[in-house]
Amino acid sequence: MILAKILLDFKKERASQTLSGVAQQQLRQKEQAQDELKNKQQQLEQIKSQKFDFHFQPKQTGEILRLKEVVLAALSISPISFALHSGEKIQLRGQNGSGKSTLLRAIQNYSHIQSGDIVKRGASLYLDQNFSLLNPELNAVHNLQLLNPCLSDEACRNQLGQLRIRRDKALLPISLLSGGEQLTK
Repeated sequence: MILAKILLDFKKERASQTLSGVAQQQLRQKEQAQDELKNKQQQLEQIKSQKFDFHFQPKQTGEILRLKEVVLAALSISPISFALHSGEKIQLRGQNGSGKSTLLRAIQNYSHIQSGDIVKRGASLYLDQNFSLLNPELNAVHNLQLLNPCLSDEACRNQLGQLRIRRDKALLPISLLSGGEQLTK
């Protein structure tokens, strides 16, 4: 009986040491994984947000767009009314086919509205998902100069550099850029 108790105590102690060893091993692995994660995060490229400034005219203040009871042709949705002021941002959300692109085309006078009023103060551009505003045979510099003839080649290339379209890529026809590069044009 004493021998059995000694044997049980020995096994209990050994199991306790094994559990302690497993816990220490897990702690070491966790610390190692955290160190590895920290190192990898430091190695990641810090990507700057892409910003593209068009200098068509001086910055405006106040209201720049107003839609009053606008009903879009061929869509059965409620009339749209809102005002947008300089410096404000809005998000246009909706399901496929709900009229987001139709609304943007109407604001640009590319499509007709059934009723209501759209008042724009200032210049605007509409660049659809297919980039139909851009000529695929021209390079990025020439496309940009068509949008803003006042820009020099150097100014265009500086602007395009902000979108990571640099060096000779800025002189390639848009159609030869990769899909990802076309998304940044």
